[in-house]
Amino acid sequence: MKDGICPKCGQASVYECTKGVTYGNTGAGPFVIEGGWGSVGHECDTHSYLCTGCGYFENYIDDAEMLAKVHTIKKWTLVSPGR
Repeated sequence: MKDGICPKCGQASVYECTKGVTYGNTGAGPFVIEGGWGSVGHECDTHSYLCTGCGYFENYIDDAEMLAKVHTIKKWTLVSPGR
């Protein structure tokens, strides 16, 4: 999606939101990757991509330091290949 082409439908109808999209009442802005909803945690800026052709949507965390320590946060579990 980062190249402007949707990986699901192949259309060049991808739009980017540089502050990302979050859930809840906050609108666009930081995404909490540690803690839980309503708790104090590390907020990360995100980039969001949306294909207006098929509705496919992707988010990317922009904080390299946080990505490096996700394996230490209990609420995140590694997805096994071929699951």
